[in-house]
Amino acid sequence: MAWSAIPVVLFPFFFVVAVALVFPSRTRRIRRAMAQATRRTIAAFGDGEEARIAGIVRPGDCLTAPLSGRRCVYHELVLLEEDSDGDTTLLETSQGLPFVLEDGTGRALIDPAGAQVAIAQAEHAREGRLDVSIPSHEQLLLLHGLASARDKPLRFRERVIPPGARIAVLGRALREPDPDGAALAQGYRLGPPTRLRLGGSAAHPLLVSDDAGEAARAEA
Repeated sequence: MAWSAIPVVLFPFFFVVAVALVFPSRTRRIRRAMAQATRRTIAAFGDGEEARIAGIVRPGDCLTAPLSGRRCVYHELVLLEEDSDGDTTLLETSQGLPFVLEDGTGRALIDPAGAQVAIAQAEHAREGRLDVSIPSHEQLLLLHGLASARDKPLRFRERVIPPGARIAVLGRALREPDPDGAALAQGYRLGPPTRLRLGGSAAHPLLVSDDAGEAARAEA
């Protein structure tokens, strides 16, 4: 019994180490950019300015994460085939929906299409072996034309940004009328309520992080 318990204890550690190496440069790049960026509240964010904001993801339209079924505004998935010579990436996919971020001073509409995202919080991650006896796991292989890999040793990393998450966002914004902000006109600013719209482009990519330290520093 002691021998059989060893893989159960050690596997999560080795798996976390392995998947952490998938996008190390991207995570470092996002954290470095966040640390160097100008910090703003949403209310103080200038039209056309590039800066970093932080806040809470508000409930709205949601996606369903492909394996865990969690409600989220963004998810990413990496599927790896284990091999003695090194793991092979079979699938790398992500999807997001525009969502509202609030920081107590205003509202920002975040469009994560094409964003560079770093998800670090453990509660936003699921990692493990793919089990084709679970319908959602088998459906994933079928959906992406990977049915031939169903008998191979596979493992996955799924990460999400759920409603209620505290995140930091760095990007260039435009200010626009807030169609849902009539009831919020008092307390945010004088005049018609507005919100920021942040999205990415090749010249100005949007960066998103759920790192608690980045979010806290953005709000400081």
